[in-house]
Amino acid sequence: MYHLGIQNLGIQKKLMIIISLALVLSLALATGMNNYYARSLIENRLKISELPAILQSIRNDIDKQISIPVLASRHMAENNFLIDWVVQGEDASKLNSITQYLSSVKSNEKAGSSFLVSSSTNNYYTEDGIFKTLDPGDDKDGWFYGFLKSGKAFSLDVDVDEASGKLTLFVNYLVGSGQAVGVAGVGINVSSLADLINNYKIGESGFVYLTD
Repeated sequence: MYHLGIQNLGIQKKLMIIISLALVLSLALATGMNNYYARSLIENRLKISELPAILQSIRNDIDKQISIPVLASRHMAENNFLIDWVVQGEDASKLNSITQYLSSVKSNEKAGSSFLVSSSTNNYYTEDGIFKTLDPGDDKDGWFYGFLKSGKAFSLDVDVDEASGKLTLFVNYLVGSGQAVGVAGVGINVSSLADLINNYKIGESGFVYLTD
């Protein structure tokens, strides 16, 4: 019985084994380095160019979705019929025409609600009529008085709609170009915006979410 080992091999065979091992190690090292650099290149490309472009596209789509109710609210705020009705004392005999108008805006814009709030009577009108009379001392109504004092033409506020109980994005637009006579606008269910955002994917497992 002979014990065979590398020590019993000739110098030529030993060199071949050493060279083969060196080649295998070099190939493994080169493959690992290539994979590392390729992964780094892809990550850098995502961070520098592709990811910002994707996020900008998503932002543009969301801005487009929000711009539609903003424009609708602006048209409401500039509607002479609404302005004259509030300025002339909110004639109850014309309330039905007001609610019909608000109902048509809600339907056309596929909104969760449409509203008009008078700064003289504090009445909050929806497509169903007078929903409530706002109270300056009620924290839930503070949005209205805060907006009137802000000097802004419009604002976007996320709050729970008292009528529906749903989380809603409200577009508040100032009524009246000189002296503010009220606030008009629409409410968009946040769930519809959430569905829009959930449809976006980044790569195979990336996702998109909004923060305040």
